[in-house]
Amino acid sequence: MRRLIFYFGAALISTAPALAADCSGVTFADMPWLRFGKPSGASVSGGKLAVARGELVALGASSGAQVCAEKLKGQGAGWLPADALEIVPRINDTGSFVGSWRRGASVIRISWQDDGRLTVQGSGAGAFSGEMDMRDGIGLYFGDGVDPDTPEAPGCRLRMARGGEILLVRGNGQCGGASNGIYAREKDKAAAR
Repeated sequence: MRRLIFYFGAALISTAPALAADCSGVTFADMPWLRFGKPSGASVSGGKLAVARGELVALGASSGAQVCAEKLKGQGAGWLPADALEIVPRINDTGSFVGSWRRGASVIRISWQDDGRLTVQGSGAGAFSGEMDMRDGIGLYFGDGVDPDTPEAPGCRLRMARGGEILLVRGNGQCGGASNGIYAREKDKAAAR
């Protein structure tokens, strides 16, 4: 029995460093299940990631008692203890996506059309334009000719989520340019319906 405990313990020790290497932030695949969180008490840290009290982070994959967290201010991602974080609901109101969002030279503009549909236009590091769909609080953009119901079909796909005062955008790697990132609302925001 002692040998079993020893070998089991050795396996746990050898996998802990691999977890830290596997967390690079929220991915395109994580977006449908994306959550936001903030430290429930004092600041919290894990590996090279330190999050101040009250600071909002995006939460991706989980592994046991750890969750992959990405800072929304500054940079950095890493595993944090899930029980040290309070879940902050995603903003699922469609109207809250409407407006101009900026990340450096990149701008995303989301607007209502007269028929009630949404359109999205990206400029700067990644250019795209077309209709935007909403599914379960996630904004979706599909490039020209992309079949939205066939996930393995090639072509540009973007997923967008709202949390706090930001718009988090992830692409599938086929959009050309660098649309991925955390966008802040521009001051001349469009009014939501």
